[in-house]
Amino acid sequence: MAGLKRIGFTKPQSEGQAAALELVHQPPATSIIVLPTSSGKSALFFSVAAMAEQQTVIVVVPFAALVDDMVDRGQKAGLTCEEWLGPHLCGEMQQLVVVSADRAVTGEFRHYAKGLELYGHLAHMFFDESHVAFTDTSYRERLRELWTLRYMDCLFTCLTATLMVQLEDVLRDKLLIPDARLFRRSTARRTIRYSVQDSGDEAPSVFGLRVIQSLVLPAGKRGVIYVRSYATGGIISGALKCPFYKAQADEKGELLQEWMRSCGWIVATGALGTGINIEDIIFVVYIDRPYGLTSFA
Repeated sequence: MAGLKRIGFTKPQSEGQAAALELVHQPPATSIIVLPTSSGKSALFFSVAAMAEQQTVIVVVPFAALVDDMVDRGQKAGLTCEEWLGPHLCGEMQQLVVVSADRAVTGEFRHYAKGLELYGHLAHMFFDESHVAFTDTSYRERLRELWTLRYMDCLFTCLTATLMVQLEDVLRDKLLIPDARLFRRSTARRTIRYSVQDSGDEAPSVFGLRVIQSLVLPAGKRGVIYVRSYATGGIISGALKCPFYKAQADEKGELLQEWMRSCGWIVATGALGTGINIEDIIFVVYIDRPYGLTSFA
């Protein structure tokens, strides 16, 4: 548990995290780790990075907001950590490099990672929220190329809280990891209640707005409203006078931080994806049909 102590923790927060820590510090060549939400999955790669000597740990994450969150948390854990934005921005060797999934499949990034590998500086590659390799490819075509991460000859670990047992082999197939060792703990969330409402002939944005306005969001609590289009997002955020988080916005990092400070509602596209540790979210609303059932996980 030396790596855990180096990032500021005295002990694992659960039996599942403790067992997973043992796995990533003495790992097989490829592995899939399924742990419940808020179980401390990020501590797995933070602790590996903390123990690496003259080596880098790479973490691939699928969502823009998650990249910023991961870099911030890595630096607060005492790691040298930065986002990979391109070959011309690579400075000194970092303990942890965070890269978005869209950039991870580019030739420039593979060249960078391969260089680390050839010089013996690539310790481990983690793919966080790895279920997106097959759940989100209908609207993010680049995610179909994530199998190219396997060009790197290094330890490779997939992390997720959203992988049904029936889909384990699908993930193995999509990422070319047929022999990956599977580690799983229960991801059942007994405190969640689901509701599906049919808007009928009414526009989903109009119907959804009325439903949202009927919900009571207590002071200090948060709610997220997911939309499939910028047009719908603009309508909802304008009516509620709340922020709208989307990928094509220069100020999205500041917008997210302001929402985290002030609470209330936020409207978002899929750019605000899973994996971000934000407390006090009590409502998640989808306007129109989600991209898949895993969106409800």
